Amino acid sequence: MYLLLVLAADRWGMSFYSRERMSEVLKASVKSIEKALGGLVQKDLIVCDGMVTQVLSLLSEPVKKTLRRPPERREPEPEGDNKFDISEAMRELFRKKGWSRDGD
Repeated sequence: MYLLLVLAADRWGMSFYSRERMSEVLKASVKSIEKALGGLVQKDLIVCDGMVTQVLSLLSEPVKKTLRRPPERREPEPEGDNKFDISEAMRELFRKKGWSRDGD
């Protein structure tokens, strides 16, 4: 698709091929042509207004995308007697509120 647009474009990058003509040349459905054009627009390679498509200038340097995982965020575990026990905290809360079971 991109190559067709580059080859069909004039010196300003303008292509006047209709979606139907692109479909004929590439032997693809008009729907797939629309999808491909949308992908090129999202990548900032072209702009379209429905009638005219313009191939945009490429950057002089390629954009380098690296996939990096964000660093894992781990809370440090409290040491010794500073450990927090949620079950003990809940029991204490229930005792204070009078909600504890008879055996507890």
